[in-house]
Amino acid sequence: VLALLVPGAIAEGVVADLPLPDGVRPFTTPIELAYASTDRFTFVFRSDIEDPSGRRVIAEGWVMDGTMRREAEDVMWSYRLSNIGRDAVERERGSLRVTTDPWGVVRQARLVEDRWARPGQQPGVTDSLFNEQNLAFPLCCCPRGPIRMGDALQMPPTSMTMPPSELPAMPPPPEMPDMQLQFRGRSTVAGVLDVGGRRHLVVRHEAEARSTGPQSEGFVMRRSGFTLLDTRNCMPRRSVWRSRYEVRGGGSHGRAMTMWQTQSLR
Repeated sequence: VLALLVPGAIAEGVVADLPLPDGVRPFTTPIELAYASTDRFTFVFRSDIEDPSGRRVIAEGWVMDGTMRREAEDVMWSYRLSNIGRDAVERERGSLRVTTDPWGVVRQARLVEDRWARPGQQPGVTDSLFNEQNLAFPLCCCPRGPIRMGDALQMPPTSMTMPPSELPAMPPPPEMPDMQLQFRGRSTVAGVLDVGGRRHLVVRHEAEARSTGPQSEGFVMRRSGFTLLDTRNCMPRRSVWRSRYEVRGGGSHGRAMTMWQTQSLR
């Protein structure tokens, strides 16, 4: 992330939180969520970088197209993944068959095809979407219930449908070898919302991270957003969160970047 930050002036004050959709209301009866059979689904997930003019430019994007079948305590997924290019064209890369528990934790994965396989080369970040031994499953994870109004949901480090509750372990960047992050993040149940004749659980996301260390002070990350989960099958109808990264220099100058993560069902 630090390599993508753009030099310039840093705005004072806190970046405004993303508002929840209109019509969110409280609920009283606890909600139990789990994945349920779906004949066909198309799930789009992408990351975009906001340039200084406010225009969003895609950094990474994928389309997951498949089926899901619940069998007792197993959920069987069959899907293909297509990459969204900078030209907005979708190019199919491969397909998988995956077995998870009812909340999207992977039990078994089988790679059916990977058209972009590079034997002998160092795997890239997106190759984890096709790694049978350590699969990054795009629909991990559905929160376990019973879920009540105001609950703080704990999402695992492997979560992709909502921000993880803790930052994943990773080495500090070379330019800040002593950097340690103080992280505080919450995904809080904000209510329910009817969309398209179906009830959705609404989850609000908030997070902040600050760096510590003599050579790394001044790095700040702030995140806000929300997710809508279908209460019938736990599929994320829409999820969006915005992360603002800043490294302050002298005075009001430094480097900054805004990144958007968005997910939706077609």
